[in-house]
Amino acid sequence: MGIGRILFAVFMIVPLIEIAFFVVIGNAIGLWPTLAGVLVTAVIGSLVLRMQGMAVFNDIQTQMARGQMPARALGDAALIGAGGLMLLLPGYFSDIIGGDYPYEQWAGHFYQSLPHDRFVEIGVLAAKLGMRLNCLVCYDLERVLRAYEAINEQVRIVDRR
Repeated sequence: MGIGRILFAVFMIVPLIEIAFFVVIGNAIGLWPTLAGVLVTAVIGSLVLRMQGMAVFNDIQTQMARGQMPARALGDAALIGAGGLMLLLPGYFSDIIGGDYPYEQWAGHFYQSLPHDRFVEIGVLAAKLGMRLNCLVCYDLERVLRAYEAINEQVRIVDRR
């Protein structure tokens, strides 16, 4: 199944799920509390974007100033943005997705999903640019060591500190 079909299915199914949530929650607590809940989660989403986004932005600047590649911080920024956007969208289903799934796990799943070749490609690019690859955390030490060896074969990094 192509990415276009997957996106089409998501954009068709998610609004239907949101409507179902509105109907069920509206029947349970009433119209005004349901709408108030949507507004409250939108405010929370904007606060999440603001607070966590600024912290990650500062981390990116600090790592860049040290000459390190802020790969993890950039990934975290994208995931925080996605989670905050989900909280900003009107609907309870998107709030569950955006608010209840910890960003650390999102980051872990993202880095874990990188194919070995792409993992190595990012490391080689960083090494060629003279940057230190702080760590592309994937929670699998053997995978990191294999990537390190593959990067070292292309650009000698074993003596760098």
